Amino acid sequence: MNNQQLPVNDVIAELIPALAQTAVILQAPPGAGKSTALPLALLAAQSAHEGRIIMLQPRRVAAIGIAHYLAQQLGEKVGQQVGYQVRGDRALSSQTRLLIVTEGTFTRMIQADPLLDDVSLVIFDEFHERQLHSDLGLALVLESRQVKPQLQLLIMSATLPAADIAAWLDQQGQATRVFVSQGREYPIQLHYRPPPTARDWQQQLPAVVAEAWQQAQHSVLVFLPGNAEIARLAEALRSRLAGVPLQPLHGGLSLAQQQAVLNPQQSQRRIVLATNIAETSLTLSDIDTVVDCGRERVALFHPQQGISRLLTQRISRAAAEQRAGRAGRLRAGACYRLWSAQEQARLREYAAADIDTQELTGLLLECRAWGSEPSQMAWLTPPNDANLAVAEQLLQQLGICNQRGQLTVLGQQLPAAASDPRLAVIAYHCAQPRQADATLAATAVRRWTRYSKVVICPSTG
Repeated sequence: MNNQQLPVNDVIAELIPALAQTAVILQAPPGAGKSTALPLALLAAQSAHEGRIIMLQPRRVAAIGIAHYLAQQLGEKVGQQVGYQVRGDRALSSQTRLLIVTEGTFTRMIQADPLLDDVSLVIFDEFHERQLHSDLGLALVLESRQVKPQLQLLIMSATLPAADIAAWLDQQGQATRVFVSQGREYPIQLHYRPPPTARDWQQQLPAVVAEAWQQAQHSVLVFLPGNAEIARLAEALRSRLAGVPLQPLHGGLSLAQQQAVLNPQQSQRRIVLATNIAETSLTLSDIDTVVDCGRERVALFHPQQGISRLLTQRISRAAAEQRAGRAGRLRAGACYRLWSAQEQARLREYAAADIDTQELTGLLLECRAWGSEPSQMAWLTPPNDANLAVAEQLLQQLGICNQRGQLTVLGQQLPAAASDPRLAVIAYHCAQPRQADATLAATAVRRWTRYSKVVICPSTG
């Protein structure tokens, strides 16, 4: 299916002129073309003097992959009209009119240039993932639009109801239009393979993967919570499916290793063992079958102990639909789920937003570097009050903020230095030549180890 045949084309003619009048929300399931056909259409509709289009992606590998794909569609090298900028890597030039960035990179961009002087449109892609920097980035853009109302805003989501986001934006005084696009055209057959008990899912998984491999016409994508489960399943499959290529895909791999999995040079069938890094944004073109264990690993912050716990938990219905959709991007496919149809109906509808469950020290620091308190900003989901209180205490103990919540001289130098304020303080003091700073660095290390504890919890089934 080429870009002209993608479902999103049905709404493009109305959507593009609407951006000049209102904020726009696009609800489009996987395969609609919102990350590919729509950005190219926006680029074609915009004259060179109107300013750059910035599109946010939640992951580096997705930002780079989309930029390469879009540049290829234009017959150009990445870095010409289409470029990217992520942590540690970028390809852009004075010609670049569409820049794909990660959400953390965008936070640094808008902190350095609050009015985004050379930017005409900001696109939040995959907003349904609700990562910290996507919620923060949207809050910052809404404040920028109060001073620069001509800054256009497009929010794209595969699963979050667009009407809910629109209602919230209306409450913030942002006129909003909603567009809904159809999704993929290829059917996906669902197979439920529940284990005897919830705790037995890892024992049952190799047999289900073997069944899926026998039925698949092309390659198989298996979703797992983390690296340990990937390694365990790979070991089991080497004896059960001898000779079948097994390829891991997770955030611990280098960008080059991830891209090698996403763009295989050989055409042979394979089994990709992935975390939820493959849940959105990425298309593995040879996949027609998905095996979903129905679990994910998430970090939950516990303010009473100052500890983030890595918890293995059931995914949401929205995530299950996203994962199944990987099998139907380019052809009819199948999805094998390690739970029952009855359990499917009991899954929570959406995952909680990071801003409600994760540590907020970095977010609080970014808000104060911006010049606002979190309570003064617009949030689709308000930051967790208890987690903010712990963040306030830590920023004071690190010497980043004073008791009035104001940034100290040290705090004013840190927001762009590192994603973790504790590591930023350590790096700052270690770079200073004075003995007193070495003492402060040692203090920061002690505080970092005290407030950076991570406990891995067993699966909840």
